[in-house]
Amino acid sequence: MPAPRRVSRMGSRTVRRGFESRRNAGPSRPHKSSEKSGLFAFYGSPHWYDFRVGERFLKFLHQTTKVMASHQFQECIDACVSCAQACTYCATACLREERVAHLRKCIRLDMECAAICRAAVELMTLESDFSAHLCRVCADVCSACAAECELHAAMGMDHCRVCAEACRLCAATCEMMATPV
Repeated sequence: MPAPRRVSRMGSRTVRRGFESRRNAGPSRPHKSSEKSGLFAFYGSPHWYDFRVGERFLKFLHQTTKVMASHQFQECIDACVSCAQACTYCATACLREERVAHLRKCIRLDMECAAICRAAVELMTLESDFSAHLCRVCADVCSACAAECELHAAMGMDHCRVCAEACRLCAATCEMMATPV
């Protein structure tokens, strides 16, 4: 790793010789030999930072997320994520309908269902001891949301039909998670 160039004090600002010549020139440029290595030093900072370390960690974290979540949780996590997305879309689509006042309960249940599904995903990802308890509540909310959406699906609202299907699947998988083995 090349050593940073000499730093000198000039008034109230620090100047790294060879990197910047003006006060408002923006972030400093890395030394030519450090461009390939990912090392950067910011204006006024005497320290070098290797951005590749952070990138490698994020790639590792992204690749191991499914491995880190126990296999017993993965099916329920996937169902909850799909349900939360379907409920959020359904609530948004219901807001675009002409008779929004008629859809208040559906919109409220969609938002509640999406919120509880996201919370369940968080606890299952943490492999929390309380995830089974939250999955029980999630199954109840998903069942209520599915029942309400099925009423509107019968009137021809396709987004409610899709939401009801996702909620029924999520309720079934959450029910299995909540049931002691």
